[in-house]
This record gives sequence, structure tokens and C-alpha cells, in this order.
Amino acid sequence: MSSTESPCARAKALKAKIERMRAGKPVRTLDIFAGCGGLSLGFHSAGFQVAAAVELDPTAAKSHARNFFPDDNGTHGRAHDITKIGRA
Repeated sequence: MSSTESPCARAKALKAKIERMRAGKPVRTLDIFAGCGGLSLGFHSAGFQVAAAVELDPTAAKSHARNFFPDDNGTHGRAHDITKIGRA
């Protein structure tokens, strides 16, 4: 959800997230400053879905990808500077 979205759009997005959880689907998380995945491991162990992670260090980013996205084609294992990621 973006801060530029209208209150109606934010409410609709929130309702969709609640319905997703009511349907038994896991809560999705984004791990920023992920390292090799300690926080992601905690979320995963608690039943959350780690949808993505952002890490600046290339070695840590590759390690995180191997730990949580083993079938990845290289997308998750790339290092990213969070200050340079644009809006979706």
C-alpha cells in the first residue's frame, strides 16, 4: 500500500489481505536488511511466507536466496541498495 493511495484504495487492499488470511493463506513478509536470513527464519518458522528480501551485501544476499529460495533463477540472490529501489 502506498501513502499516495486514496483511503478507499487502502481500505480495499487491507480487506483483501484480511480475506487472504481468513482463507488460511500465510501472511506475507518482506525482509529488509536481510543478511543471510535470521529474521526470515523466524518468520518462516512462525508460519509466515517470506515473499522477498532486500540485502546490500552480495554474499549475504546469495546466502539468503539459497536458504529461502533454493529453486530461484538468480532473482532473489542479487544484492540491492534499499535507498535506490523505486516504487513498484
